[in-house]
Amino acid sequence: MKILHVIPNLFQGGAEYQLTELVRVLRKDPSIEQEVLCLYSERSMNLLGHYDSIRQMGIPLRCCYDEVITGLKVVPKIRREIRRAQPDVIQAFLAANNYCLLANLGLPSKLFCGIRNAQLPEGSESILHRMLHRSVSGYIANSKKTMQQYAQAIRLPAAKAHTIYNGLHPERFLPNRSRLDVRAELGLPESARVIISVGNMHFPVKGHRELIAAFSEVAAIRGNDYLLLVGDGKLRQDFTAQVQAAGIENRVVFAGMRKDVPDLLHASDLYISASLSEGFSNSIAEALIANLPAIVTDVGGSAEIVRDGKDGLVVPSHSPEKLREAMLREFAPLPEEGRRRIRELIDINRLGREYKELYQCAFSGC
Repeated sequence: MKILHVIPNLFQGGAEYQLTELVRVLRKDPSIEQEVLCLYSERSMNLLGHYDSIRQMGIPLRCCYDEVITGLKVVPKIRREIRRAQPDVIQAFLAANNYCLLANLGLPSKLFCGIRNAQLPEGSESILHRMLHRSVSGYIANSKKTMQQYAQAIRLPAAKAHTIYNGLHPERFLPNRSRLDVRAELGLPESARVIISVGNMHFPVKGHRELIAAFSEVAAIRGNDYLLLVGDGKLRQDFTAQVQAAGIENRVVFAGMRKDVPDLLHASDLYISASLSEGFSNSIAEALIANLPAIVTDVGGSAEIVRDGKDGLVVPSHSPEKLREAMLREFAPLPEEGRRRIRELIDINRLGREYKELYQCAFSGC
């Protein structure tokens, strides 16, 4: 079986990481051949990514452009690549879903569209999938709620709607440094309760504005709480200004992009995700792997990762008030039952097995 994975880019992000891990686990099966096609290369933007990880695995990687290109003019290029590669299966992600839907028309490859967040298709995208979903072998979301909402939006038959949770390697999230050393580096007191949030700052969707607004009130009540924000992006200056205006700059640490997230998680006491939209959040799962209780907003699959009242709290999105109330609560470390459950949920071998079963089923007609 030959699989062509198609994605806009391989910069750091949840879908890009999952594609890399899917390639890695399927690579163990000698009956599977793989290629990766990106719409644009690492030369298009100065960002960290997974391009080299794919190459180091010995998987052929082709990029259509060295600049960011979008629009219908991409479709003929992808169609030529499909004809060249002659894959049995095309696994598309993100905006590549729409392009591959058109590029694969009339070709024999089985197309699967990967749905990675709770943003529903609108306008021409919704019309496109409603008209052409018969040519798609399956839609694969990474949470049940996301799949349910997406299927309803494009009127998708239940037989084509599938949920496969993300897969992670728990051993990759073991700390390399002590809790005290990490806190000393970041200027965090040894006795502080550290609340950590990991997410990019390129778009408002990660809820940083709401989180900072909530924490500004918490900081006035709890003098020993600190907020650790991991990630970077074009909105960081806006969030820094918000922190300064609230007078809490000595209680908030902007850590930027980091390669030692496991160390930062193990140096913290509580995880928080204030996202306004999510699919299956790797960051939330990674926090639970690190034994952190979590406060998450009820978007996408977050409530499927964090069980309300057991692994932490689930609160409404767009609500700094509910975030504040939750942060004022006391939390115990994740219990053993919770740690065991999250490891089973994100088992990387389960990820590969479920994708492979879907691909094989598309050929057998089951």
